[in-house]
Amino acid sequence: MRRGPSFLPTLSVPAIAVALSAALLPSTATAPSTEGVAAGGGPALARPISAPPALSQPAEFSDHIANYRIDVRLLPEEKELVGTQTMSWKNTSSDPVEDLWFHLYWNAAKNDQSTFMREVRGLGGGGRGSGIEEWGWIDVGRIELADGTDLMPTFEFLQPDDDNADDQTVFRVQLPGPLGPGEQVVLEMDWTSRIPKGFARTGYYNDFFFIVQWFPKIGVYENGAWNCHQYHASTEYYADFGVYEVTITAPEDYQIGATGNRVNERDNGDGTYSVTHYQEDVHDFAWLADRDVIIVEDRFEEPGLHPVDINLFLQPEHSHYEERYLTATRHALHYFGAWYGSYPYDVLTVVDPQPGSTAGGMEYPTLFTGGAAYWNPEWVLSPEGVTIHEFGHQFWYGLVANNEFEHAWLDEGINSYSETKIGEIVYGPALPAYEVAGLTFQRFVPVNLSAVPVLPLPPWRGRGTDAVAFFRDLALITFPSGVGQGAADQHRRGYLAGPTADQMERDGWDFFTRSSYGLNSYPRPAAFLEMLESYFGDELWGRVMRTYYERWRFRHPTGRDFLAVVNEVTGEDMTELFEQVVWGSGLFDYGVDYLITDATQDDLYVSQVALRRYGDVVFPVELVVTFEDGSTQTEQWDGEYRWTKFQYESSFPASRADIYPGRPLWLDANLSNDGAIAEPTNAPAKRLTMTYLFWLQNVLHWFSQFA
Repeated sequence: MRRGPSFLPTLSVPAIAVALSAALLPSTATAPSTEGVAAGGGPALARPISAPPALSQPAEFSDHIANYRIDVRLLPEEKELVGTQTMSWKNTSSDPVEDLWFHLYWNAAKNDQSTFMREVRGLGGGGRGSGIEEWGWIDVGRIELADGTDLMPTFEFLQPDDDNADDQTVFRVQLPGPLGPGEQVVLEMDWTSRIPKGFARTGYYNDFFFIVQWFPKIGVYENGAWNCHQYHASTEYYADFGVYEVTITAPEDYQIGATGNRVNERDNGDGTYSVTHYQEDVHDFAWLADRDVIIVEDRFEEPGLHPVDINLFLQPEHSHYEERYLTATRHALHYFGAWYGSYPYDVLTVVDPQPGSTAGGMEYPTLFTGGAAYWNPEWVLSPEGVTIHEFGHQFWYGLVANNEFEHAWLDEGINSYSETKIGEIVYGPALPAYEVAGLTFQRFVPVNLSAVPVLPLPPWRGRGTDAVAFFRDLALITFPSGVGQGAADQHRRGYLAGPTADQMERDGWDFFTRSSYGLNSYPRPAAFLEMLESYFGDELWGRVMRTYYERWRFRHPTGRDFLAVVNEVTGEDMTELFEQVVWGSGLFDYGVDYLITDATQDDLYVSQVALRRYGDVVFPVELVVTFEDGSTQTEQWDGEYRWTKFQYESSFPASRADIYPGRPLWLDANLSNDGAIAEPTNAPAKRLTMTYLFWLQNVLHWFSQFA
């Protein structure tokens, strides 16, 4: 049974019409009137935390640059959308603008020669869109100015990235005259779309329709030009903030969920119904229609944080995941709110996509998709992990809206850093483990059984089939004593698959391989942030992150903007490090080369420690030398030359030397050389031997099921 409409109070509907008119009509521009955002932290769900003060206050509203009123009809049998939209765009630059550029993302699925499809084939058939079963597209039939001026004669497809004439994912139209600074233009458009089947996390599967990147969407005018890239196999999206009012018409046996608040619903008397969703201060709009889905309503309320209505769209076969989805969502709302700032919207829609669709694990303003196998035990943390991750994008993609075509690490990397911290607090270490004879071992099996619903076995977490490399990078082998397994280890092992292939910040389609794009967008920046947190300390780094979020909310930051916040809040100039790590691709590797102690005839000991920079990245190093009486000596080294030495004359010999003990440099390619001891020990060999024996035991135990 379809859920009843959620109407606003009677006086609110005219108010919404006035607000949208202000965005769409140049002569009635007024400030929006929505509730302010409450910042601060409430009581924790897993352990008490406090929100560090930021150095700036968040913007309460966005600039309403790109605004849409869309009326769309879903034709499920024909797999089509028929749409009409009124769009306004305001020139906030100091330039006269003579043309308008738009994205048509679904045209990437229009033919096998689109740039997207060519890149998929170049990736060996992997990646989003590789398994497309039916083509899709968007055909624009009418573009007029509000005064009726026809712009279709100037319609032209463009290929700004690669000159591929077969790619039709970007088009432009010429304006009759330049649009001056501060002026606004209003366009009327008609278009029809063929919905692709299973393409790039959009399209349809059976009677499940997940409709994203589905309408002609204007690019971003910045730095004197249009930033409107073609759709690439390794890129996502970039758009300006605005106001969306979208009316969706569908057969009455379909449930509809969408970005923003539902402000109207009507029965059309012809077997269809229409719903209208409205949201200010977002830069995209997504929706779904599903015939057989359970809708669960919940509400997040916590002192100091903005209350949020949660709508969970749950597949019937996943009904047992209801509380796990909701609990993970509440944790995410709590920790992101306490660490960075309150989630500012009134509603959040969580979608459990139909199994077999390509819609899982994707984010849009106020709406995201999760996903899980038919049955996963709780320790597998699916759907918990993807739920927290995709919610995190509400902040780093949805609110701090960087350009994902060019600076993917600012979204994916910061989000990976954030969500694994939450996961570790709420659910424990990122890598499940056993303890045997006082030693900790990772729990795994050597084949990927995560898709098999009846065997509660953890997945194989290696990369490829290189078991030697996998074991080499395990925390219990390469980490110094006292450093446990956790989120930072997970990030570090991810980027070690190719630590020098590319720089972190690069156009998404211009990385050496898709894997290089992935590791430089997700684990490498996350490990970098973990290292900076270790270097500056939790409290100061927390202030950095909160200031970055609050200062750049509803804006479009770059990597340079993030660096500026780091320098300002910490009071240290980290520009050189960022140049090497973010805009460079050098290897990060420091180590203790040797520790030597000799006795003298005067009953003194002369100890010498040598440090070396094995990689290219220069970073200050802290060395702690421990003597047999327990005393310590701390040294600072700028790391600029390839090596340095320290010598001590003491009544006691030096027993060990460690770089940042207990505070590992997570980008370090080899943490096993970050310390040295005076006397040899068999502990590493013991750990290595027991690890392999434990692995063998797991294998034999698994095969014993078939005996």
